[in-house]
Amino acid sequence: MRRILSIVMCLVVVVAAIAAYALRGGGEQTREAGLLALRHGDYAAAFEQLESHLAEKPDDAATRQILADAYVQQQLFGKAVDHYAVLSESSAGDLSLRRKLAAAALSAGRDGLAEDILKDLWESQPQDFGVNLALGELYFKTGRAADAIPFIETCIAQRPQRAQSYLLLADALDAANRDQEMIAPLKTCIRLEPDNAVAHANLAHAYQAAGHSTDAIVEAEWCLHRNPDLTSVRLILAKAQRDSGEFDAALQNAEHILAAEPSNLDAALLAAELLFFQGKGESVFDRLIGFYDAHKNSRPLINQLMRAAAARQDREAMEKFRTELERLLAQ
Repeated sequence: MRRILSIVMCLVVVVAAIAAYALRGGGEQTREAGLLALRHGDYAAAFEQLESHLAEKPDDAATRQILADAYVQQQLFGKAVDHYAVLSESSAGDLSLRRKLAAAALSAGRDGLAEDILKDLWESQPQDFGVNLALGELYFKTGRAADAIPFIETCIAQRPQRAQSYLLLADALDAANRDQEMIAPLKTCIRLEPDNAVAHANLAHAYQAAGHSTDAIVEAEWCLHRNPDLTSVRLILAKAQRDSGEFDAALQNAEHILAAEPSNLDAALLAAELLFFQGKGESVFDRLIGFYDAHKNSRPLINQLMRAAAARQDREAMEKFRTELERLLAQ
């Protein structure tokens, strides 16, 4: 009996050893199958196999790195973040890995995580171009333009021949309500890239905001000559023409916009203003009243409707919109 029990126990040990070997071998087979699928471009199979392998062997950093990079390649940034985060925890000093995690987090919309990582990277490398650019873009994207500007300026100091940095700086200045300061970086951008249409359009806006109507007209016409469908640029042109006293040309461009976009409130308000200049205020009411339901909280619209009602001697409508305007001003 003892001999039988001894034989049974030996068999159990042997079976357990065989099973353990099989599991180890099976794990490697899963990894190899996943890597083979990855090489063949079968990403669905590769991801399934490699995820399965990592579930069994979570400490296989090399495979996790390959999988995370493949997720980035396929623009599955959320998945990449998960794996880069695991790798980063075990390799906190690996700056290249931290950069990959920050980039994937930005692409995945994980702005808070990206900001924390980028700030840590900046503390250790405050002059790093990539880190400064990423922070500048992140702060600008999340509505913190004033915070973005110093980082963008650092990028410009390091790579003064990079035109896109000047364009980003101009955007940040615009968002920070520093329109007139946009002119210098935009002129530099255009010097570096003479055919950059976005820079020309933004410069037209900056000139118009700064009261340089003639320069604004030149830049706007440059853009419209190349693409006459740029509504926003045509509106800048119309405003600059108004500012320089070219009322007929301004009205013509405002009407051009409204023909293409009948719901464009900015163009309609500009056209109304120009009609008042021309002594045709009585025609404004019918042109604007159609915008009222969708823009009841627009002070410029309510103000123009009140003026238009007065021009056509409609006292009831004038009182209505005067009351509406007082309500809006009191908010």
